[in-house]
Amino acid sequence: MENPSQSEPDSGHETSTGAGSTGQPASSPWLIRGVEDVYYQREAQLGLWTILGGIAVGALVTQMQSVAAQVQAGRWSVALYFLATVLIIANAWVQTAWGPLVIRWRLCVAMALLHISGGLATCVLSLQVTNPPGWMFAVGLLVLITQIIQLYHTRSGAWGVFDPAYTARLKSVLWTQGTFMGIALTAGLLLLHYPGPLHETVWGVVAVLLAGLALWLQDRGMKAERAALGIP
Repeated sequence: MENPSQSEPDSGHETSTGAGSTGQPASSPWLIRGVEDVYYQREAQLGLWTILGGIAVGALVTQMQSVAAQVQAGRWSVALYFLATVLIIANAWVQTAWGPLVIRWRLCVAMALLHISGGLATCVLSLQVTNPPGWMFAVGLLVLITQIIQLYHTRSGAWGVFDPAYTARLKSVLWTQGTFMGIALTAGLLLLHYPGPLHETVWGVVAVLLAGLALWLQDRGMKAERAALGIP
C-alpha cells in the first residue's frame, strides 16, 4: 500500500465519472477526485479530536480551584494527577494529529464513534483528578479505547504505508498499551480498597512517570516515522 501523498493524483487532475450518471457536467468541481480528498479526511478528523480535546481541557480547568484548595490543605498528591492529565491530553492530541498524516486513516462512522468515546473518557479523566481511584479507572478506559483504535487500524490496512518489519514493531505498541492499562486498573483497585495519602502520592508519581514515558515514546515514534516517510 502506498503513501497517500504519493499514490493520489494531483488535486488539479480531473477524474470524471461521466455527466450522464450524475446529471452534472464533466467539468464540475464535485466530480474532481484527488489528493484533496485525503486532505479533507485528515482535517475533518483532526478537527473533531481538537474539539473533544478542548472540551477535556475545559473540564480540567473546572477542577483547578478544587485542586488548589486541596493542595493548600496538605493533599498535594492531587497536583500529580493534574499534571499527569495534562500530559495525557497532550499525548492524545499529538497521536490523533500525527496518525492521519502518516497512515491511511480514512474517515468513517466507526472511527468517529471511537474518537468521541476517547474524548468522553478524557473528559471523565479530567473531572476525576481529585479522586485518584476514579482517575485510574478512567485512564484504563482511555487506554482500552486507544487499543481498539489500533486494532481497527490493523484490520483496515492503515499501516500498509510502512514496510512489514516496521509494521511488526508497531504491533508491539499494543502490548505496551496493555501493560499501561493493567497498571492503571490495578492501581485503581488498590486505591479503592487501601486509600490514604501515601498510596495516593506513590501512584500519583507513577502516573506522572508513565504519562511522561508514553509522551516520550510517541515523540520517538514520530521521529522514526518522519525519517522513514521523508516528512520534513
